[in-house]
Amino acid sequence: NATKLAAATMFTLFFGGRLFAPQCTIEGENIQDYLQRHYLAAVQRLAQRLAHLPNVLGYDIMNEPLPGYIGWPDLSRHNGLLHQGVTPTPFQAMALGEGLAQTVEVFETGLLGSRVARRITIDPQGVRAWRDGYACIWRRHGVWDMDANGNPRLLRPDYFTQVNGKRVDFGQDCLLPFYRQFVQTVRAV
Repeated sequence: NATKLAAATMFTLFFGGRLFAPQCTIEGENIQDYLQRHYLAAVQRLAQRLAHLPNVLGYDIMNEPLPGYIGWPDLSRHNGLLHQGVTPTPFQAMALGEGLAQTVEVFETGLLGSRVARRITIDPQGVRAWRDGYACIWRRHGVWDMDANGNPRLLRPDYFTQVNGKRVDFGQDCLLPFYRQFVQTVRAV
């Protein structure tokens, strides 16, 4: 599920909201700052409650932090991750999130790894993942749009690979700064 719309979008916003979704704010605060501030506040509260216990050796920063779409070279294609079951490309997932039918690949895993077993059409019948009155976050940021015939069109297949001409490295540019904030938060307690 890490490459599906909800999980991939949330990981992207959590680790790279300032870079890739600057228009996405909550109460005037960028989504990344908002999400990380709340996450770190919860960690801080936990650390305060456990600080007196002599057998606490450390804290796990996050179980399986993933890049979401950060670094994805072509949103119209699958990446090298293991795929299982119904697996839309990121662009197809974005279109599905807007309530648009898509024909997607279904993967099966065998002795030699994953392979496309068949294709199926998923028709959400206009049901959207987004709140009424709001467009897909990635559509608002120019990743994709609708063409004159009402079909989804990918505009920036490499949107999540660079910002202002600089290549974005998930580990160095997104994960490491968060890890540093996490460590500071716990050590302050």
